[in-house]
Amino acid sequence: MRSFPLVLLGFDLTLAAYEGGTATGPALLFLHGNSMSAATFQRQFAAPELQRFRLVAVELPGHGRSPDAPAWYSLPSTVAVLTAAMKALYCTESLVVAHSYAGHLLAEALPTLPHLRGAMLLSSPLFGNPSQLAAAFHFDETSSLLYASELSSAQAEALARYCLRPNAPVDEIKLLCQAITRTDGRVRVALAASIAAGDYTDEPAQVAATPVPLAFVVGAEETLPVLAYFDTLTVPTRWGRAVHTVPQAGHMPFLENPDAFNALLLDFEAYTAGRTAGVAPNSDSAV
Repeated sequence: MRSFPLVLLGFDLTLAAYEGGTATGPALLFLHGNSMSAATFQRQFAAPELQRFRLVAVELPGHGRSPDAPAWYSLPSTVAVLTAAMKALYCTESLVVAHSYAGHLLAEALPTLPHLRGAMLLSSPLFGNPSQLAAAFHFDETSSLLYASELSSAQAEALARYCLRPNAPVDEIKLLCQAITRTDGRVRVALAASIAAGDYTDEPAQVAATPVPLAFVVGAEETLPVLAYFDTLTVPTRWGRAVHTVPQAGHMPFLENPDAFNALLLDFEAYTAGRTAGVAPNSDSAV
C-alpha cells in the first residue's frame, strides 16, 4: 500500500490515502468503518487476483494516519468529506467496498454519486428512523464501545475480539487494537450524537431510488447486524440474494477470510462490468 497525502481544497483538511495494484486499471475504492483504518484492507491490496485493479483507500478524519479534525466528525460533515475525497481520488465512477459505518456514509451520499460502477456494503443494515435502527442491530455492552469517548486497553481488545470470529489469530486482534486505540474518541462521541439527533437521511429510501448496483455482505459469524433485517430493504438494483455471507468470518470478512471475500468481490465486479457492457452475468453467488 503506497501512502500519500490527499489535500481537500475548501475543507482545510488533509487525509491519508493509499494506492496499489495497476494505476490504469478499473478503480476499487475501500472505505473502513468506525474506529478502523485502511490497514484492515491490507489483504486485498496484497492479493494477486486484485492486482489488475487500481486499488484505492482513504482514512476518515480522526482515523489511521489522517489527522484529528473534530469539526468534521458529525455524520453529515463526514459524508461531505467522503464525497470530496472520492472526487479528489477520481473514484466517483469506481466500484466501492464500504465497511460498516462507511456503508451508511455511502448510502447517505448516493444521490450525489449516481455514476458509481457499484457498491458492496459490508455489515451495513441501512436505516431511516429510530425503529428501523433498533430492528437493524443487536446492541450489547461490548458493541456500545463503538460510541465511547475513551477506551482502556482491555476495552479496545474486547472490541477487537467482538469484531472478529471466535478464536481469531493474534495478528488480527493486534491490528484492530491498533486501529481502535489510534482513533480519536471524539469521532465515536460525535457519531452517537448525530444518531441521537436524527442527523441521517432515509437510507432505505436512498437505496430504493439509486441506479447504482448494490451488494450486501456480512460474515457468517457476525453478531452486530440482524440478518433478517436485510430482507426488509427494497433495493431494485440489489445483486443476488438479500445478503451474502462469507464463511469463517465475523464483522471483518475481508480480513478474516480474504480468499472467500475476494472471490465474492470479483463475482460482483464481473456483474457490474456486464451491466456496463449490457450483458449481466449470473448474479446469484453461492457465497
